[in-house]
Amino acid sequence: MVGQDILYTAKGTKIEVKVLEINLTHIKYKNYSYLTGPTYVVSKSDIVLIKYQNNTTEIITDNPERVFPVSTTKKNETDTLKSKPLPSNKKSIYYVNTNYLSINALALSNGDITLFYDKELLDGKLGLSFMGGYNFNTHMGGLNALIVSSFHHTKKLYDAGLGINYFPQQHKRSQYFIGLQSKFMQFKYDAVNDTTNNQLHYITKHGQQMALMLTNGWQYRVSTNFSFKFFVCIGGVNNSPSLITYRNRNSKSSTNLNDYPKMYLGYCFGYRF
Repeated sequence: MVGQDILYTAKGTKIEVKVLEINLTHIKYKNYSYLTGPTYVVSKSDIVLIKYQNNTTEIITDNPERVFPVSTTKKNETDTLKSKPLPSNKKSIYYVNTNYLSINALALSNGDITLFYDKELLDGKLGLSFMGGYNFNTHMGGLNALIVSSFHHTKKLYDAGLGINYFPQQHKRSQYFIGLQSKFMQFKYDAVNDTTNNQLHYITKHGQQMALMLTNGWQYRVSTNFSFKFFVCIGGVNNSPSLITYRNRNSKSSTNLNDYPKMYLGYCFGYRF
């Protein structure tokens, strides 16, 4: 339906209306399904926020009281005030905004600036998650110890990923979710080119890491516009070139590190819109 305003109460109910006037204490509106009907007056203390037809929102208050419709006819005082029940709707006001832009605070400890964009689908049951990050360290840190132990002078460049999450409980401020997360990472390292006069010469090469992981997490909606979430991802990984570590310097025997699981952690906070 196009053109309606929506009034949200703190109890999670909503009314599709046409807002006529907002003053210091009350809001006047008409029911959108009956614009030629009576004009209603509701106390601002009963309304949490208004979502206007242009998709902007205005937070009013969080202490609901009663709703009083006022008839436009002036037959008598009895017809002036009438009670009108609100429509039944269990959807919380914290689900008004279905887009979520956040930053991974844990990634900052590794020199990463990693952003997530989440989009809720199917009335909050599913969520798509897009991530992208760039590393500002001059060398790769301890969180990628297997790569560091396999190559000389490694540096992480960037990573990107796509995830899908399922929320078993909808319309709760605190939610558990489970899903799948794919993640691509590119890094660079120095490889031996040749030896001259017993000196090693290196050339810079690029490597990639691709991971597919199971996600377990928890999300909390602080307000209509602010949320934070924790998650742990663990799964399989493929590195190109393969990660190899030698058992000792005097032996050519080695271990293939591609069989080790990949883990990714996140603590994200950000803005809903």
